[in-house]
Amino acid sequence: MSEITAKQTQNRFKDAQWFNPDLSIVIAGLGGTGSHVNYILCRQGYHTCLYDMDTVEVHNIGSQMFGLKDIGKNKAIVAKELAESFGNDNYIALGEFTEDSPIDNIVFSCFDNMKSRKLLFDKWYANQLSKTPEHRKENPKEINIFLDFRMTAEEMQIYIVKNKSEAEMYITTLFEDSEVEDAPCSYKATCQTGALIAGFGVSAFLNYVANKLTGFDARDVPFFIEFENPLMNYHTYSLKQYANK
Repeated sequence: MSEITAKQTQNRFKDAQWFNPDLSIVIAGLGGTGSHVNYILCRQGYHTCLYDMDTVEVHNIGSQMFGLKDIGKNKAIVAKELAESFGNDNYIALGEFTEDSPIDNIVFSCFDNMKSRKLLFDKWYANQLSKTPEHRKENPKEINIFLDFRMTAEEMQIYIVKNKSEAEMYITTLFEDSEVEDAPCSYKATCQTGALIAGFGVSAFLNYVANKLTGFDARDVPFFIEFENPLMNYHTYSLKQYANK
């Protein structure tokens, strides 16, 4: 069984328009959202860089992709081990994300605080702004996307940044951590919401990949997605719709 690779496990979706295991991605934050995002994406075979300095604690077990055997281990290391158990050995676990950390064109922002979220976006956006018009013209299928996952126990929001106009709007959604009203410790996160936000976000990402690889914008990739579990309210917004929201 140890000789089975990710390529062998991908037969059920290898002909999908979005299938491209050669992509390189960053998943930053492996908690209530990121651990579920990683659980889905690791099946794709991507070259993945993980960032999280935290260790697994008992209260993480109920809502995150960790088990009792993982308590005390670094979350990024455990996420890497999970990917390897599905045949993907293209993983690097780097711990804390800092101003000097490597960044990539595809970023999943799954931090639970605004300070780290902003730092991550600033690094990604600076990388995007450094690309010349000539580079973009010569690389029309290059995937450049930033997905920001925000979640409470029963609500989720996803921002998806794909161009400069969306980046400028996204910046307006960033604020200081001190402005956030802290939820009770016993009602901060749930596994079902973590799984939902990961599924919605990864689906939007794969739509974008399919559009890029085929050269047609046939699949919807909104700027903003939100879902409320109690009322089962699901909404997507284009940049224009979000601006008028």
